[in-house]
Amino acid sequence: MKEEKGIHIIVDLYGCNEKKIDNVKFMNSLVNKAISKSNLVSYGTLYHKFNPKGFTSITLLAASHLSIHTWPELKYVSLDIFACDEREKAIKASNIIIDELNPNKIKKRILYRGFIYKQSAKQ
Repeated sequence: MKEEKGIHIIVDLYGCNEKKIDNVKFMNSLVNKAISKSNLVSYGTLYHKFNPKGFTSITLLAASHLSIHTWPELKYVSLDIFACDEREKAIKASNIIIDELNPNKIKKRILYRGFIYKQSAKQ
């Protein structure tokens, strides 16, 4: 029997609102909203505002991490969520961020990671 240990969601968002994705208050609020509404557990977020433009943050989750990086001049956002044993919550968090940023184009990849093979009791 095979069981995956984690889900890794990698999202490229194109055509995002340049002002929104360069606004620290908005982006921090969005990350917090996605974590809260999806019932993921945060152990804290570190972020950095680049000069003249750009934002990056990483949140340590009980289940793993959420990171987001913005390039306002390109209207581009990179989102990465890895979560162990929290598949539906991670998908919900990614959808909240995508919906709020309302990009023109989305490239979303979902990887299932850490396959563990268990022997059945009959072997």
